[in-house]
Formats: sequence, C-alpha cells, structure tokens
Amino acid sequence: MGGPLARAYHLLQRIDLGPERDSGRGPLLEFNVGSHPGDDTHYVNAKDMLSLSLLQARLIDLKLPIKNRGSLSP
Repeated sequence: MGGPLARAYHLLQRIDLGPERDSGRGPLLEFNVGSHPGDDTHYVNAKDMLSLSLLQARLIDLKLPIKNRGSLSP
C-alpha cells in the first residue's frame, strides 16, 4: 500500500472522522493524490493545528492506537 503517507491516506479514508469534511465541523483535512501530472502519491494534510488536535481526539474516541505526526498545508 506504499509508504506512511499513503497508509495514512487509505486508513483515514475508511474511518468515520465525524461531521462531513466540508461542514466546517471536525478536523479539516485535505485528501490529495499527486502533486503534479503522473504523480500518484497519496497523502493527507491538516489545515491547522486545531484540525490535528481534533483528528487525534477522534482517533482516541475510536480507540485506534494511532498518533498523528502532523503536517500542515502551506
């Protein structure tokens, strides 16, 4: 399934992270595929530190032993 970025992408796509992604509630995450044509790299970015915190809280609520290492979008 690829490296850690791809694994995070596929894991987070499968779990219930709470309110719909575009609702403004819950973690604001960007699910990306590739950064240029022909690039099929999968990765997830958090929009801000609050989103990282909300994501970690949701993972704890789901009893998933995952710690986010955080990546913020520019």
